[in-house]
Amino acid sequence: MHRQLHDNAITPAISEIMIENGKILLKGTTLLSQDGQYRDSLSYQETSLMQILKKEAKPGVSLTFPVEGMRERLPFNTDLVSFSIGDISVKIKTSHEDGRFQYTIKINSFISITEKFLEYELLEKSEEMASNLSKEMKKSIEKLIDKFQRNQIDPVGFGLYARAYQYPLYKAAQDNWGEELARAQFHVEVDLRIGATGAVE
Repeated sequence: MHRQLHDNAITPAISEIMIENGKILLKGTTLLSQDGQYRDSLSYQETSLMQILKKEAKPGVSLTFPVEGMRERLPFNTDLVSFSIGDISVKIKTSHEDGRFQYTIKINSFISITEKFLEYELLEKSEEMASNLSKEMKKSIEKLIDKFQRNQIDPVGFGLYARAYQYPLYKAAQDNWGEELARAQFHVEVDLRIGATGAVE
């Protein structure tokens, strides 16, 4: 927290917790400005996506996304698919073009589908399912980054990459990094591959 409050290249994020039935539960994440003012909150899933971007997510992180057409193909009233992340690779590269910082984010991971009723569906369509989940995760990450930009905050620490690889340009923008990040362009690529299925009945 001390580093997040005193390093211009990252803004603070703290856990949101609640007490329910006498138990302490993690609700999500509170996002703060550089001077510690409340800016926004993240859901539990958004928090998991942020941890992935920060390269802090451990194998076993669970995510759930809608998959178009699932409701019509299966005898269940749902279009949601849950999976857990296995070993994950996150690569973030930064450059500076057309007067703004550019970020390329590439995420690769093997995943385990945790919906037992999808085993038959995946026998013939695992590549299609992986492609659909990759697209949904990409959209969710882009929405998350857009939330950061709208609030002019940087809880992931994209500024750390700018400082490491584009130092002269970062130094000129560091006092107004939130505004600079809001102008940045992000290119996100997600490649998920299904490694296992059927953990949940």
